[in-house]
Amino acid sequence: MRLAATFKRLYPGSLGARLFIAILCFILLPYTALQSYAFDKLESFLEGNAKAFYSNQLLQVADSFQNLETNITLLILTLQNDKRVQDILKQQDGATMTDRSVFMEDRLHQLRNHLLLGERTRIAVIDRFGNLYGTHSFSPAQPYDRIRSDPRLSRDEHSPASRWFLEPQGGSGQGNDYPVLGNYAHFIDEGGASYAAVLVTVDLQDWLYGQHASGQQYLIVDRSGATIAESRTSGATLTDTSRNAILASPSDYHHIDDRLLQLVQARYIVALDCYVVSLYPLNVFIGGLKTIRQSIDIVFYSATLAFIVFTFFIAASVSRPLRVLRKKMNAMVRHNMRIKLPEEGVRGEIYDLHKAFNQMTSEIAELIQKWRQEERQKEAARFRMLMHQLNPHFLLNTLNSIKWMALDQGNTSIYETSLALGKILEMSLSSEIEMIYLKDELGLVRAYEQIQRKRYKDLFVIRYDIGERLDYALVPKFCIQPLIENAILHGFSELETGGIILVRVRTERNMLIVDVEDNGQGGSVTGPAPGRGKSRGTGIGLTNIRSRLELLFKENGRLEAFPVEPRGSRFRMSMPLLLSEPYDKGGER
Repeated sequence: MRLAATFKRLYPGSLGARLFIAILCFILLPYTALQSYAFDKLESFLEGNAKAFYSNQLLQVADSFQNLETNITLLILTLQNDKRVQDILKQQDGATMTDRSVFMEDRLHQLRNHLLLGERTRIAVIDRFGNLYGTHSFSPAQPYDRIRSDPRLSRDEHSPASRWFLEPQGGSGQGNDYPVLGNYAHFIDEGGASYAAVLVTVDLQDWLYGQHASGQQYLIVDRSGATIAESRTSGATLTDTSRNAILASPSDYHHIDDRLLQLVQARYIVALDCYVVSLYPLNVFIGGLKTIRQSIDIVFYSATLAFIVFTFFIAASVSRPLRVLRKKMNAMVRHNMRIKLPEEGVRGEIYDLHKAFNQMTSEIAELIQKWRQEERQKEAARFRMLMHQLNPHFLLNTLNSIKWMALDQGNTSIYETSLALGKILEMSLSSEIEMIYLKDELGLVRAYEQIQRKRYKDLFVIRYDIGERLDYALVPKFCIQPLIENAILHGFSELETGGIILVRVRTERNMLIVDVEDNGQGGSVTGPAPGRGKSRGTGIGLTNIRSRLELLFKENGRLEAFPVEPRGSRFRMSMPLLLSEPYDKGGER
């Protein structure tokens, strides 16, 4: 008790003092204590995210590099096994040199494009007669005679039939004007002699440039540590320490160079005996973190101080009107926005506040009234729109003409069908009537049944189980007939006879329950029937029923579908039970 009394005496009573204590205890002190910890955690988090993200990118680039090697190998194997190419290189095809050159150029372009090697890949094939075939004219640094004189294209008994190589720009004395990944391979005849050679090179500078991500630099480093190619997308450099660590690594390498503040990663490519290296400057993530920390501190404390001063300055003149305003706002909800603040006896900003509050409540009340009106109009318009989907007005007169023509000709079948259909159309044309008696709705169902029996004969029968004293229960017009139609068209689509539809109407806890059950294709409730494109639960008629039940009864109106074991489906409508006296002739409901 003594502690509570001491706390009560020390606890400030004014709004300004309370705000000051709250800011000091719950903002300034916790912020000061946690700020350094949060920034350290943020730095570690960013480093971890950068490492994970760019490790994945490096893996993709390394996989792409291996795919490049695989595609080049596949290209060479395809050429070596092409019978037409073999005959041309042996000059056993009987064609002219021009025809050979045209075919070889087309074939090389076709293979390069098929394997997605692109323009950066150059292919040269030279036969033992000194004829050179290529994908395009070589640059001045690699003219045809230089290709012909390349010692790797000649083969003796000790040289390999195929060899991969990585060369920096200008490597092997061949004057390469770009760093290359290449493969030399020979065409070997049955006697083991070389009758042609193929040279495939890829511009690694161009390839790396196409692989790099924003701010990230890639390098190709061979086993000696020499840099073969680099994308040159940033100022990042590979230090000797990092280079040696990569060469000593058996496979993958990940390291953060704290001195240069960059992420160094490498992946070893076994087939080419080289490394794909990724360099990413981390100053993008954490380089300015300390500067940001200082800036945030300055802005935060300045804003806090300004807020405290401002709070003490206005607390005395605003606290009392604010309390009045709070009470009025609480009362405003209970009185449907019909609360006004007194405008007499106040002046200055408080007067403007009271006046604005009164104007706001008036406008809100008016807007609420307009919104309610508009919602009612929208619901009525939407309901009429849904009803119009079932109102074919223009057919009624034509149907009457058909009915009397059938009667004149003695065709009772057409006359009875037209009569039943006319009953349905006449009810559909009464768009101003939204709810009808259950017995009238069942009359529409029987008229529809009569029409369908003319068409389907013994396909189905409809049985009725109607609860007592429910003839004058009100239901939405045309709510049962679409369910009967759904059962006939979809449920009995594969039956020849024996279809049974049961219409059951009962009450349960002041709710009217209407079940339409059939013994047709039960699985079609949740999926499309065999041979048909849509589900039984998604047609326009069923959607129309659901929408009208929702508009008329909100959450109390539902249409649900259930499978029936061992075969069949059940559609259930639930709505409030509404009983009405019969119509007086010529009167209204």
